[in-house]
Amino acid sequence: MLMERSSRVACFVLLALLLTAAAADSVAADDRLRPAVHLLTASDRMFQLAAQGGYESAVQLLPWRDVEPTDGEWHWQQPDFAVRAAEYYDLGLIVRLDHPPDWAVRSPENGEGGPIDPDAYADFVATVARRYRGQVQAYIVWNEPNLRREWNGNPLNGADYMRYFDAAYHAIRAAPGGEGITVVTAGLAPTGINDGVSAVDDRVYLRQMYQAGLANPAYQNIAIGIHPYSAWNAPDAHWCGQAQCSDRGYDNHPSFFFANTIEDYHNIMVEFGDTTRQMWPTEFGWGTYDGLHYSDGTPAQSPEGFPYYDYIDAWDMANYVMRAYEIGQTTPWIGVMFLWNLNFADPYYVDNRDPRAAYAVWGTAPQPERPVFRLLALAPKTHTSYPLPE
Repeated sequence: MLMERSSRVACFVLLALLLTAAAADSVAADDRLRPAVHLLTASDRMFQLAAQGGYESAVQLLPWRDVEPTDGEWHWQQPDFAVRAAEYYDLGLIVRLDHPPDWAVRSPENGEGGPIDPDAYADFVATVARRYRGQVQAYIVWNEPNLRREWNGNPLNGADYMRYFDAAYHAIRAAPGGEGITVVTAGLAPTGINDGVSAVDDRVYLRQMYQAGLANPAYQNIAIGIHPYSAWNAPDAHWCGQAQCSDRGYDNHPSFFFANTIEDYHNIMVEFGDTTRQMWPTEFGWGTYDGLHYSDGTPAQSPEGFPYYDYIDAWDMANYVMRAYEIGQTTPWIGVMFLWNLNFADPYYVDNRDPRAAYAVWGTAPQPERPVFRLLALAPKTHTSYPLPE
């Protein structure tokens, strides 16, 4: 077993070295590995880890409900800290704007559509963009609006989302320096469900967005958000085309495959003439509880309802993430890739068997540095190299 594990380590390190050679020989400087990572909390330690891991950018959720809990009452302490920390550690900062406060939320019964007033959302976005002029690399407009839980129970339709995207886009562009900021559409959840109530299939929803004007060339410097999660399936794997592909499951639909999702999205973009923009995987990753421990030191068990966490181990996770980045590195229509996540394997979340902890690249004691963390730190990228943590 030790020999097998050592061989796998050698293979992964070799992959990192091969990526280095490929970048040096055939990839332009601005096309090299450009990893970003989601942070659970805006703490100095987490930004330090992101820098040590060699990430180019850190992704922070800026919850509207925390920043403006009451109409006109602003609380900037946490986002101000995130901006300062990103600058200190020489990280680009990408901000996701959602989670509305109660005062701005609409009831589904009002018949107006959408979870909030688009003008109120635009005012929030404009205020943020003005405050952080020149300090934010990109803004992500909402998250997974094809899910009922993210749309406050309102009717799900890509055309409705485009009202919010349009309002946010123009609010960012109107802010000083706003023309240089990338505006990213919400990453859609690849659910495979299309009942129109709990979810709309992400491919259907993306087409609705294009039918409502997403391809409009007036939208400049935008990227198409995508969440190409892959359950336990390797990034090069494709759906078999059948209702059952194995005894394990979680492989019987194209939404379970990284490769199918990015290819389907690209085909839809081309279908609507959108051939010059990039898609940005604003969330992706592979999850496993392998190597995680509860706070009492015993090995953690995968949460119920996620059997595929046991189908791969921490080395498979590392291999798949590295390969996905290699695919993105060599595919011109894929831009910045946002790994989910850095540090959701906080002891509190692992003790409660939170599904999100499985994706963390920084794990729990006694060995928090998971294989994917070190391999990404070794891989070439445009970001400054940092020493690995002790």
